[in-house]
Amino acid sequence: MLKRRLSSIIVIALMTNLSATPLTAFAETINTREITQESQDVVESQENEEVTEAKISRFDTYYSNYREGYDTAFRMSNSNIESIEVNGNHRNNSVKENMIDGDLNTYWETAKVNSTNFTNEIVFNLNQETELNRIAYRSAGNTVGFAESFEIWGATEENPDEFKLVSTGSTTKTADVIEIKFAKTKFKKIKFVFKQSYNNTATVSEIMFYKEDTLIDKLNSIFTDSTLSIVSDEFNSPDKIKELEEEAKNHPLYEQYKETINNASALVNKEEVNFVETKVSSFGVSDKNLDKYNEDFKISRDEIISASNTGGTSNKTAIENVLDGDLNTFWESGKVNTDTYNNEVNFEFDEIKTINRIVYSAKRGTNRGFAQEFDIYASVTSTGDTFELISTGAATETQDALEFRFEPTQVKRIKFVYKKSV
Repeated sequence: MLKRRLSSIIVIALMTNLSATPLTAFAETINTREITQESQDVVESQENEEVTEAKISRFDTYYSNYREGYDTAFRMSNSNIESIEVNGNHRNNSVKENMIDGDLNTYWETAKVNSTNFTNEIVFNLNQETELNRIAYRSAGNTVGFAESFEIWGATEENPDEFKLVSTGSTTKTADVIEIKFAKTKFKKIKFVFKQSYNNTATVSEIMFYKEDTLIDKLNSIFTDSTLSIVSDEFNSPDKIKELEEEAKNHPLYEQYKETINNASALVNKEEVNFVETKVSSFGVSDKNLDKYNEDFKISRDEIISASNTGGTSNKTAIENVLDGDLNTFWESGKVNTDTYNNEVNFEFDEIKTINRIVYSAKRGTNRGFAQEFDIYASVTSTGDTFELISTGAATETQDALEFRFEPTQVKRIKFVYKKSV
């Protein structure tokens, strides 16, 4: 379970085209990461019988650090490709063997362009009949010959000379490797037809064939939409998320999806947020006792993994200055507040913590940029639109360090919004 600490952050610096000084964090200990383009939904999915509309997306796994392990588990080996047939021959040295040589810099290009009476096709003859549900494809790097509209046909070992249409699809040209997904189908022969292609030619720099991965389908459907704020019904309970995590631990891409699983777990296990008005007071710890107090309660710099802001910087300042523990350094926003814009500062912790205070001070020698009115938002996830307003407050400008206190709240990310500043 996640470590819980009643914590407080010290924000000693921030500001709107104005300034601010270092940000630190305290804790009262309580043991307590285009083309994503779906063509269309599957029309029907009776294996080997019904034609499906392909789901097409950028094949992120190709660019993953874990691709080698994934390919070992799910990719059909090229050794199972007995031969390749093309009906348009090839241009110059762009031979058909280039499409399975593992090098994106080489490619096959047809010698004959598509026309009203000719369509480029590639047939892959397999040694062993294999059940597949995905093809990874990339055109030549300049996207000339990209398959903008295509058909996938298959023939089985039982009827090797009888091709049946398996899937159709269309998409916008891209230089990325794309994944073409269809209903799982047994193939002894695979035919890829370029129904429409960029510049009417046909190219393939690499083509790869993959078996079904049911777990990755689950992992890609944990959240209901791209906001990553609502866990789908299938996983919307602590037990269901735990079960999914246990299932995923042996998957080659577990480390890549671990953060997604953790974020879903954080949402389904999240405590209720209690909004309160911020209690503003002087931070009354003396210099004599500060080091010991920091040791006992402050969230250390190492526990804050990122700091960012929406307004850029000015006067060669840096947002990192709010975390350096030095009141003589500061960050100053490069953009002033307006009727339609408010400066924001965001911090992310290494894990979910429970905090109840922020300590804040303005730039030394001036109150320029002082946060007169502010909102504080918290999120239990590392990404996604999951911020909730936990407190709002007002303060009178001063050179003193101020403590902004609110209800103990679970936090992975915290956002400080300057509603009004000097």
